[in-house]
Amino acid sequence: MTKKRVIIADDSAFIRQALKKMLSKHGIEILGTAGDGEEAVSKVLRLNPDVLLLDLEMPKLDGFSVIRILMKIFPLPIIVFSSKSAAENVFKAMELGAVDFIPKPVAKASHRIFETEEEIVRKIQWASLTDIKKKLVNHTHIDIKGEEGFVLLPKVKKIYPSEGYKVPSRIVMIGASTGGPTEITQLLSRLPSELDIAILIAQHMPYGFTKPFAERLNKYSSLNVKEGESRELIKRGNVYITPGGYHMEVFSIENRYRLRLLRKEPDDKYVPSIDILFKSGAKVFGERAMGILLTGMGNDGIEGMKAIREMGGVTIAESEETSILYGMPKGALEKNVAQMVLPLYEIPSVIIKWASSGIKKESS
Repeated sequence: MTKKRVIIADDSAFIRQALKKMLSKHGIEILGTAGDGEEAVSKVLRLNPDVLLLDLEMPKLDGFSVIRILMKIFPLPIIVFSSKSAAENVFKAMELGAVDFIPKPVAKASHRIFETEEEIVRKIQWASLTDIKKKLVNHTHIDIKGEEGFVLLPKVKKIYPSEGYKVPSRIVMIGASTGGPTEITQLLSRLPSELDIAILIAQHMPYGFTKPFAERLNKYSSLNVKEGESRELIKRGNVYITPGGYHMEVFSIENRYRLRLLRKEPDDKYVPSIDILFKSGAKVFGERAMGILLTGMGNDGIEGMKAIREMGGVTIAESEETSILYGMPKGALEKNVAQMVLPLYEIPSVIIKWASSGIKKESS
């Protein structure tokens, strides 16, 4: 594998040195470090790294300003390294152009930073493979482009009289990893509230971030978005985000559909698991299930897509044209489990058509 070249930007000298020592052990070349935002921008322009590992709270220029500047004049993959208390800031940074994030174990400098070693190395390797220009150019089909990045307008929720439990006639399941939060936000922002569906999402994300993610999505979607709860009824017009640190699956009892949360096991590679969600949805909803596999690296979701297709459901893989990291969707295509391969900006209209009148399934 080609040696990755990284710049580390953090206002803590301890964290800069700890990260430098940690990453160097894995053959990652540290081109330089920066203690403030101005130095980070200067070194990126001069040294041309593969990836920038960026703290958001820095002097002179904060992390948001660094992202805005670099996305305009020198786009590159940026990974945000931030504390859990700044979850809302993390999603803002990703909308401005960052491709992924890694939570700091604690807010202050601590040797616990070494607990993140495996995750940081893996995400640097993956981020270096992303095509950041796709994030900035192809997604303009969905977003309004403003001076500071892509602008999503908050949606006003429609108020309906209480009707009790509204059973969805179909479900849409979405799986994503690196680059997924931005793509999911864009996708949901284009769906109307009247669809007779429920949407279930498995986004690879750690504990502590999925609830703020759901709350942020809820602002920009006409649908009701929330973090899923164990044994919760699946209602029409709702979107359920799998909680970080858990897997989520669908089950039915007495003609009612519910969610079940499963604790992750120590050796689980992908959390939350896209495969677990997709397989359970296929079993319960059969041909009334749709599976959509978006950006990300690895093979999570492939077996789940296969299960959906075998049960007569509809499967969609995001195309290379818009996929920020074309790994999981590519795997679905190669394994022949995706019936349709579509750019991100075409997926909302297909969901609407399928929810309203159905889509004629292709022969296997």
